[in-house]
Amino acid sequence: MKEKKYIALQIACGDITDSRQEKNAFVIASEEKFILSVLEKPENKKIIEEALKWQGVNLPLVIERKIKLSELQEQDLQKLKSLGLEVKIEEGE
Repeated sequence: MKEKKYIALQIACGDITDSRQEKNAFVIASEEKFILSVLEKPENKKIIEEALKWQGVNLPLVIERKIKLSELQEQDLQKLKSLGLEVKIEEGE
């Protein structure tokens, strides 16, 4: 990627901390919107798949969006409120 000057893709790949090889795919997961937006572009997925093949990994690439803890908490709060429960959040130490 560096040789071909795919700078944004190179930066995004440098920030990947969650990847795994599964039976039928190579999976990259992130909660960062910038990384996901770069990796999900069809031309970039193709480039990454070619780089993986060069390393001997001949699997399709799957990009997964991880949900941030704050998003999960907000979803839980909204669900409780939708059930008519009054929710009060207090700051802890």
